[in-house]
Amino acid sequence: MEKQIPGEAKRIRSAFAEFSGDTPTKVNSLEVNPKTGRSIEYDYKRKLWRKADEETKEQYRKISTRCPDPTTAIYKQDNCYGSVSERLEKIVEEYKRKYPNSKAAIDDIIYIKNLKALVAPGEPVGLLAAQSIGEPSTQMTLNTFHFAGRGEMNVTLGIPRLREILMLASANIKTPSMDIPINLNQTKNADKLRIKLNRVTLADILQFVNVKTKLVLRPERAYQYKLRFQFLPREAYQDDFCVRPKKVLKYMSQVFFKLLFRAVIKSSKSRATLIDVSEDKGSSDKNLDEDDSRNETGEQSRKGKSTNSVEVDSSDDENANDDVDATGTKLKSRKQDETEYDDPEDLEEIQDAGDDDELVDSENEDEDQQDSGKTDTVDAMTETVLSNDMVQEYTYDKEKHLWCKLTFNLNMKYKKPDISSIIRELAGKCIVHQVQNIKRAIIYKGEDSQLLKTDGINIVEMFKYNDILDLNRLYSNDIHAIAKTYGIEAAAQVIIKEVTNVFKVYGITVDRRHLSLIADYMTFNGSFQPLSRKGMEHSSSPLQQMSFESCLQFLKNAAGSGLVDELNSPSSRLMVGLPVRNGTGAFELLTKIN
Repeated sequence: MEKQIPGEAKRIRSAFAEFSGDTPTKVNSLEVNPKTGRSIEYDYKRKLWRKADEETKEQYRKISTRCPDPTTAIYKQDNCYGSVSERLEKIVEEYKRKYPNSKAAIDDIIYIKNLKALVAPGEPVGLLAAQSIGEPSTQMTLNTFHFAGRGEMNVTLGIPRLREILMLASANIKTPSMDIPINLNQTKNADKLRIKLNRVTLADILQFVNVKTKLVLRPERAYQYKLRFQFLPREAYQDDFCVRPKKVLKYMSQVFFKLLFRAVIKSSKSRATLIDVSEDKGSSDKNLDEDDSRNETGEQSRKGKSTNSVEVDSSDDENANDDVDATGTKLKSRKQDETEYDDPEDLEEIQDAGDDDELVDSENEDEDQQDSGKTDTVDAMTETVLSNDMVQEYTYDKEKHLWCKLTFNLNMKYKKPDISSIIRELAGKCIVHQVQNIKRAIIYKGEDSQLLKTDGINIVEMFKYNDILDLNRLYSNDIHAIAKTYGIEAAAQVIIKEVTNVFKVYGITVDRRHLSLIADYMTFNGSFQPLSRKGMEHSSSPLQQMSFESCLQFLKNAAGSGLVDELNSPSSRLMVGLPVRNGTGAFELLTKIN
């Protein structure tokens, strides 16, 4: 059998390549067309090739060399002895070159083994692939696994991970991550990038909070809270977080205190038992309900009072009516505020405008910027906090930016809230700094290089650091993200690798051919589809859909649409009592009768 000469593929040239070599260059060969990304020389010669007559093109087609097809494209491997793939042929040649004293029959041994490895026509390969995954999955017990023995980052494994991949094809997996190799001599910059990618919540940098409460009588009765927030020095977290103390105080004044007051009001919505005893009770109640401002409420109360305010126990009916009146007048105005507070985007996506700046700013540049805008920033921070009617006083550390003090009053018509619990809950939710969709990052040593592993996925953000990271070998366990960024073929390879990794933890090996068949079936229509009734929606066999799940639903859809089942699938043939067209059912035999 005639085989391709080694190195011949390097000499293959198309007709256009031959034409380009003979055509002199009249433009700058280094200049690039910004619209196409190709050189100006290429565009020039392409136009000449299109304008050339058919006779000229035919001459170049005759002298051009075409890449030959592999032998397997012409000679079938199952009935042509010696017809093997080019890769297998190359492996055998390299083996004989490495071991020249090997037996001469090595070629025959490999050819026979290749014939035996081929799947026979009619073999139910789908059944074998399903069995190769289904049986070992019964041996798995663990649900999660600490990555490389480190507790700060978990990877979902076991049955939950198999469900995510095969049965759900979930777009929102529990533990998304990326693994990106680090370029040579970039370890130091990669560590700075790791620090930048770590998400910082207020609880991570808050050392303690002192809460003092007292009752004040003037200008009106109210609970007065004095809060002192003490933050950790930057030396305590500079190896893990990229925020600076001044940025923390800026976040407190612009974001945290607003959320704190909103949470306090929400937790104190119910009225307390303090009532006003006046000559005209109806008029007094009406004034209290219509006026929510602190100062105006005090004024109205003093005008309508004939005696001092006292605490009395009212009846259940009076309390109920008071609650209904109070909440009814303010329900419309507070509804929007409460909705905004409950929105997780308020807590998780509030970032500084400067988060997307350069990777690491130098200490000196940061200090210079602080000094230059010190007066304006101080005034703005204080003014922002004092703009709230509840705030009485606000001070902070103007030198080291390690503490701040806040004093505010809460009218006694509200229930007394648990400030400590509110602060503790908010501190864990409020995000001072984050890169979108990434919680943290670590650096670990792989087989051939160090890798950056992230808890969360943001592939587009990683493109900014191509000088630090080897983006050509970026890997993610989020199959949908890979499909959107790199295409469905890359997603199929991720399916194979992820299922392999799930079984590898338990020492189970699954044939890659079985996994590749499953991955191809889940991605053959260009999208990642689960092995469930949702994935069966596009099946051409209504009977196969009914035999899987939701029989009546599929039956109604098929009857309403007038669908026809050609009885090609195994499930549909079994339902009507016909043999499956697999194995011996794939063909028919006619016996001669003498």
